[in-house]
Amino acid sequence: LHQAIVEVIGVDHAAIGAMLAEKWRFAPGLVDTIRHQHTPEQCDTDMMACVVAADQISKRLGVDFCGSPVLRELPDTVVARLGGKIEDLQASLGNISPLMQETTLFANL
Repeated sequence: LHQAIVEVIGVDHAAIGAMLAEKWRFAPGLVDTIRHQHTPEQCDTDMMACVVAADQISKRLGVDFCGSPVLRELPDTVVARLGGKIEDLQASLGNISPLMQETTLFANL
């Protein structure tokens, strides 16, 4: 899907999101995180580490509704920044079922 969007309109949603974030005067670190969400190695920050981990946790929980379904181990840089491997991070969240249910209800409004 990501590649198809690039081929059709010449730019991906990450670039569009970054342009909007810049226009809305979001913090530069947030703009960079949005811009590089598909190329996290180009934005080695705590925020990007959280995005990468959240993406993989979402896939493991079956709530990633688009994008690649491939489960990956976290890069060493992310493990170092967040202090644990994907299993450790997911376990540290505890029972997030109530939050997931609330999010699903909100998304269906």
